Amino acid sequence: MKAKLLPLCLCVLFLAGCSAIANKINQLVHDTIEKTGTEMMGVPVLVDSVNISLSSGAGELNGFTIANPQGYTDPYAFSMDQIRFNLDVGSISGSPKRIQEFILDTPAVTIQVLDDDRVNLEEIARNMQEKMAAAAPAEQPADTKAPAAEAGEDPAATLLAIDILRVTGVKLTLRHRKLEEGVKELILPDIEMKNVGGTTGITGAEISVEIIKAISRKGMENALKDELQKEAGKFLDSLKISQESKEGESSEGGEIENIGNSLLNRFK
Repeated sequence: MKAKLLPLCLCVLFLAGCSAIANKINQLVHDTIEKTGTEMMGVPVLVDSVNISLSSGAGELNGFTIANPQGYTDPYAFSMDQIRFNLDVGSISGSPKRIQEFILDTPAVTIQVLDDDRVNLEEIARNMQEKMAAAAPAEQPADTKAPAAEAGEDPAATLLAIDILRVTGVKLTLRHRKLEEGVKELILPDIEMKNVGGTTGITGAEISVEIIKAISRKGMENALKDELQKEAGKFLDSLKISQESKEGESSEGGEIENIGNSLLNRFK
């Protein structure tokens, strides 16, 4: 009987060991996201939970938020119920770490332009770019330069490559004093980016900057399109009244277009 129980006991111990390792990895990723994200972005970054399968590479982040810098109306620039991804488990020990699919599911995003022309997402992106520039190693000869990810010291330097990155169902709130009622809410078309990081990989901060730029540009384009359609309707109505009205509405439409184009240029 004891001999028969031995394989079962070993199996239970093995599964318990795997569970413990998985729990440690989940906690490590959770802590790294919050610590590194907050340091890089200059605002609090929080995540409720992380769940990664060591066997399949499937993972999810739940309750992910990025706070707004001080002085903005909304508490969060980004808030997402869930981020889903699939890791290529064979790439974990090498560089770059490859993610086959990375999906930001229905994030709520706020873009706010203050009276002094500061923009929340621009501030966050600039914080990351300044941190990346400060952390960049001095230039070394090509034959002596070691990939940053191989040093194994700084999680912010880990190189990542994403085959497909999708941002689906973005709920955008755009705040600008020139907009009607000062605010516009939109659901953006899905965003898809392929081969992010290429063959050599880029850091998580660089990927975050690309995501911010993509969402900001898509938001500006759609808000601009919506406003211009509205102004076009006013313009057509004005044709029934007088030439003076037509000219006034055309000028207002031009102002909206200038606002949109100005913001678009900030996220090139």
